Amino acid sequence: MTEQHVTEPREDLAGLTPDELFHRGREHGMDRTNSGADGPAVTTAASFWVAEGGSRVCPVCRHTFRIGERVWVDHAVAGKPARVVHASRELPCHGETVEGGTDDPELAARFFAAVDASNPLKGGVRLKADSPQVAKLVHRVKCAGCGHSLRPLEVIVFCPCDPEKPRCRLAVHNDRARGVSCFDEWLTGRPLEHCPMSYRKRKP
Repeated sequence: MTEQHVTEPREDLAGLTPDELFHRGREHGMDRTNSGADGPAVTTAASFWVAEGGSRVCPVCRHTFRIGERVWVDHAVAGKPARVVHASRELPCHGETVEGGTDDPELAARFFAAVDASNPLKGGVRLKADSPQVAKLVHRVKCAGCGHSLRPLEVIVFCPCDPEKPRCRLAVHNDRARGVSCFDEWLTGRPLEHCPMSYRKRKP
C-alpha cells in the first residue's frame, strides 16, 4: 500500500466562516498547483486571478499576471477578493521575492545588449526602462496580440500601417527568446492589409 503524504496547511483556517472555507476549497479544487491558502503561489491557467475574467492586474505595478509567474496571495480582508501581487525578482511587488536571479536593471540591460549584438534583432525594438510603452500608468500599454502589459527589455514591433508617419503606434511582442512571438502569430495566415486601430488601408 502506497503511503500518502498530506501537505500541511500554511495558515490557520479555524477562524474562517463556512462561506470563506468553501471559497478557499473551490480555489484549491480549480487550481491544484496552489493550496488556496495565503502565501506564495505560482500563476497557472486555472488560478483565480487570471481565470476569472482574465482582467486582473497587480495592484502595485499594474502589470498583468503571466502563466508561470510567482505571486503572493493574501485573503486578509474577509468577504473581499484576495489581494494578489507579483513576488519575483523582476517584479518584487510583495517585497519578499521567492525565486533566484538578479534584480539589477543595469546588468540585465547590458546582458540583452550583448545578446542583440551577437544576434541582431530582425524587426522590432527592445524596450528600455524609460520607454513610454512601459511607463507606469493607471492602465499600462498592452500587446495587441496576447493582451499582456509590455515590460522593460522585451522586444516589440509597431504596427506597420504607415511606416513614414506611424499614427496608431500599436505595439506587438516579437520576442521569441522570452516566449512571446505574438507578431508572428498575429500575421499567421492573413496579411496585414489594414491598420487594426484605424482600419485604414496599409501603405505598400
